[in-house]
Amino acid sequence: MAKEIKRVEYEKRPGERFDLLRINVKVPKPSVPETTGKHVRGAQREVLLALRTLVDELIERADRFVAGEKGKDD
Repeated sequence: MAKEIKRVEYEKRPGERFDLLRINVKVPKPSVPETTGKHVRGAQREVLLALRTLVDELIERADRFVAGEKGKDD
């Protein structure tokens, strides 16, 4: 029996610095109808756009941290 894989998992980790966000994306096989493939690719694109916003926020936080560290040296 195949193990069910969750598409998106979020694990809150109390007491630790980071929580976990896991995203599993299944890639359709060539035998999938083209219209199904288009819908899946659209959904995958939305997941990637969501990830982009997360990465952008993490970059902004890192930039603010570095700017704060530079400000302490002045």
